[in-house]
Amino acid sequence: MLKKLAIVAVMALTFTDVQAQTSNSARDYYRSAAAHFRANEFEDALSDFNKAIELDPTNADALFYRIMTLSQLNPKSEPTRDWDRIIEVAPKYKLIYVIYLLRANYRARIGQLDGSIDDVSKALEFTPNDGNAYHLRSYSYLMKGNRDAAYADYQKSMELKTRLQNPLLTRGYVFKTAREFESALADYTTALAWNPDDAIAYVDRGTTYLLMGKIDLGLADIKKGMDIDRVSIVERSVEGFGCAFCGLNV
Repeated sequence: MLKKLAIVAVMALTFTDVQAQTSNSARDYYRSAAAHFRANEFEDALSDFNKAIELDPTNADALFYRIMTLSQLNPKSEPTRDWDRIIEVAPKYKLIYVIYLLRANYRARIGQLDGSIDDVSKALEFTPNDGNAYHLRSYSYLMKGNRDAAYADYQKSMELKTRLQNPLLTRGYVFKTAREFESALADYTTALAWNPDDAIAYVDRGTTYLLMGKIDLGLADIKKGMDIDRVSIVERSVEGFGCAFCGLNV
């Protein structure tokens, strides 16, 4: 996800966006940081963005591109203060939906599900056809136990041609690794009700059956998955059957 956002950042980065009220010095630091960012000189870019923000703490562009710079230096960075600051000082910022999705992604991973849902809903006000956003919100709804809302958002993400793993498969995998096989089976079976052509769901349910000693059921499900989409199954087997939630930066 962060790689895609970095591309958005490079495409959107312009010097004319600097707010008129910034001082010449802050503007100069911003321009210098932008040049370093475009040249992939991220350490130098970070230094200059920091200086620009020190001189003008309300410069949303500098805050946004500092976030993008940090993501290039450390893909697991989570500059929560910068996210919160942009939302506070520039609620109509041109890329505010990106900030909401970054924060929603983070909140979902640390279990702040209501906050994640709120942030995704805010992002969708700006980008109502973002299938990834619906998928992320589906995950949070599911983890809260709201299957109806989760299903509605998952279906919306499918309509928008989002090719991301059904969040039920993620929870099913967690159950499977904890050897809570009945709970895993329930999630995989529901996933197949949501999408009867989900090859991965068949294979995941099949491997669960195998772990339970139900060999015939397991092999039948795996064969069904292979018949639907052999290529995806082979690709996934190379990575291992335990996929993390594809919409989150885990």
